[in-house]
Amino acid sequence: MDVMDVDQRSDLIDLGVADDVVAGLRGRLTGLTADTPTGYEQVRSGLAEVKKIRVDVEKSRKQLKQSALDWGRKVDAEAKRVTAMLLEIETPLKEEKKRIDDERKRAANERIEAERQRIAEEKAKAEAEEKARQEAERQKLEAERKQLEAERRELQQKLEAERKELEAERQKVDAERRRIETERREREEAARRERERIEAEREAEQRRPDKEKLAAYGERLVAVDAPTMSTDWGKREVRKATEIIRDLANLLAAS
Repeated sequence: MDVMDVDQRSDLIDLGVADDVVAGLRGRLTGLTADTPTGYEQVRSGLAEVKKIRVDVEKSRKQLKQSALDWGRKVDAEAKRVTAMLLEIETPLKEEKKRIDDERKRAANERIEAERQRIAEEKAKAEAEEKARQEAERQKLEAERKQLEAERRELQQKLEAERKELEAERQKVDAERRRIETERREREEAARRERERIEAEREAEQRRPDKEKLAAYGERLVAVDAPTMSTDWGKREVRKATEIIRDLANLLAAS
């Protein structure tokens, strides 16, 4: 019998007192007072009656409970016996199931480990390939850098050579320009000197009659006899005048 069935049929338990008996007692004894001898006797008598029934209910309860306890022990013993037989069947099944579960778990772990190793190997392979690719790219970039550096040096050397060539050409042009400028200045200077010479000759030719006159004038001045002086001062003045006249004659002749 299910426990729920026992709980649902608890109203069928017979303790020797029907509900209508309790209802009759409640109807007869409720509201009694003991303030009169008759009332007191009724209360005492009613109390003894209720107490006796209550004691009988307690005795019935203990008897019924003891029967229930004995029944419970029998149920437990039977349940233990049946459980032992069931365990004899269940335990091998449980162990068999555990063996398969363990085997499946081990196989699953092996698959997981194999997958982990495969992923690790693929990752290591991918990393190695990526490293190799990066190294190849680095070497390629390094080769390109060296090539560009060589081309840059070659271009720089070429530009330097062209610069030197242009510089040499510029210096050559400057030298030629200076030579031409020098020749031009020399020609201009020669022409100037020639013009000055011609102009000097022309002026000299123009001045020649006057120079001849001046020279003759100077000769006449020199030819003039100096006066005779009686004093030393006069003699010194005459000498000074004579020297001045001689210098003037020379100046006139050189003009």
